Amino acid sequence: MKNSIILVALLFCMTACSSKSGADLIEAVKSNDLEKVKKIADSKNVNATDEMNATPAMWAAYNGNIEILDHLVKKGADVRKKGIIGINTENIPKTYTNALIAAAGEGHLDAVKYLVEKAGVHPDEKGDCLNHFMIYP
Repeated sequence: MKNSIILVALLFCMTACSSKSGADLIEAVKSNDLEKVKKIADSKNVNATDEMNATPAMWAAYNGNIEILDHLVKKGADVRKKGIIGINTENIPKTYTNALIAAAGEGHLDAVKYLVEKAGVHPDEKGDCLNHFMIYP
């Protein structure tokens, strides 16, 4: 009986907590869904990574979404964390390794300014520039 109760509790927790996973947060950020991000972002998942170690903050910077980026930072997102966002547009692969490079590479000046002025990223924190011809699955 005790094992059954523990199993039910674990299943309940897994089901209830699944909407707060890092994958769900990253998908909400990628789709620019601010309301969903506000509902599921917390200190445990704001630095979650996808399969290429890209964080929600990197994806928000890539999208140029200052509201989402600000919300993530306020929840504790590490805007200096490195990962890879690899996008193949018009047969030209672009690869970004952190939030600042993602924002700058996509021409989102407001996101660059936010990262430097509000989030405290120093402009010299460029990281690795991997914009050579690398294609990721």
